[in-house]
Amino acid sequence: MASKNKAHEITLKGIVTPVEWDDDDNVTAVSLEGDDEETYQIEMTAQGERLLEHVDAYVKITGVARQQGADNILSVRSFVSLDDSTEDGDDDFDAGWTDDGWEQEEEEEQPRRR
Repeated sequence: MASKNKAHEITLKGIVTPVEWDDDDNVTAVSLEGDDEETYQIEMTAQGERLLEHVDAYVKITGVARQQGADNILSVRSFVSLDDSTEDGDDDFDAGWTDDGWEQEEEEEQPRRR
């Protein structure tokens, strides 16, 4: 993390990973394994709790990061799952997929030459 002592706005990409479970094995806390090779403990605000539904997803998060002891803490302001799109955010990644499998372009019939 660039600024070790000050809280600052940051946008990160990474994988949401579980770090705590309740007695029924439900995930109760998550962290972000960032593309910057840092781990960020997600603060369980309303937006942070929404990430519980995205365990193991590749996401882009905007929030406020701060250092607390040896830990990086991230308060999530917004996030988007990148699992259903390409890394550059192209939502056409799954274009061509149908319930029957990959959509095949129909070849135009060529007139027969005699």
